[in-house]
Amino acid sequence: MKVRLVHFQPSSPARVSFLCAHGTGQANWSGPPPPVDTWREVELDLDDAFCWGENLKPSTRHDCQLRVQDDALHLRAELIAIEADGSGVLNIGGSIVLITLAPNPEARTGWVELVARDVTLQGVAL
Repeated sequence: MKVRLVHFQPSSPARVSFLCAHGTGQANWSGPPPPVDTWREVELDLDDAFCWGENLKPSTRHDCQLRVQDDALHLRAELIAIEADGSGVLNIGGSIVLITLAPNPEARTGWVELVARDVTLQGVAL
């Protein structure tokens, strides 16, 4: 995912604020301090366990969105696969992100809204 880092807070863990084509976000930063006000290719990790009806629900909207609310990252993305091992695959505007899903027999692929609190960005060397 391509993001513009707009703020870096050297704390433990380090935090960044970012912009991307689908909105804004905040996340922990993994790795050396990044230069601010630059566009970077990053890997987005959502380390929460997602449960249908709690922090994951179907969406009637079919567009990607990221925004920060109540110290959490709210995302709208397309869930393109649900694997037998409990993992899910999100498509966020062409970027693939793996997530952990709690078992639910009624789980379906399609557009979803998620609330993530354990979010990490890591720079990717291309």
